[in-house]
Amino acid sequence: MVPQHRCNFRTSNEVRPITWTQQTTRSRAASGDIFTWKESGAPHTATVAGATRVKSSPAESMAIVGADAAGIAVTLGLTTPVPPLAPGSFTCGAVSNTQPTASMSYTNNDGSQMPTCTIVLSILGDTTGLRATGTFSGTVPLKSGGSAMITEGVFDVTLTVNNP
Repeated sequence: MVPQHRCNFRTSNEVRPITWTQQTTRSRAASGDIFTWKESGAPHTATVAGATRVKSSPAESMAIVGADAAGIAVTLGLTTPVPPLAPGSFTCGAVSNTQPTASMSYTNNDGSQMPTCTIVLSILGDTTGLRATGTFSGTVPLKSGGSAMITEGVFDVTLTVNNP
């Protein structure tokens, strides 16, 4: 059985569920995707990774996800209320109806507190099968107290593009 992974991606207007499947447990994610990071200095390499871009006229959003073999996952979100979403630097903050918004979620994070993060989107493909590449870092509050310091995050993943 192929494991399925699920997360929710919040846009300015709604929460959209995202599901992806894992078909390999190599040191790289399926299809040659790369998604790596360090948590408080400890390296993590995703065995499943990918990105979904939703293109629509009122807003455009993207979720970039990576999970390692231990089930530890990072979810990055980018939303712009004025399409198109374009490469650039994004900072975590409250959802805005006028400015691009970034978010970062981590396994066992405390969703009631806002993480601090920076996501740099270097390349953003326009159709399914193209790539999204960039870097990320941040601090995510944990349910258990304290926080996870995420550094040296890198992604180079295949896009799935939806045009609702």
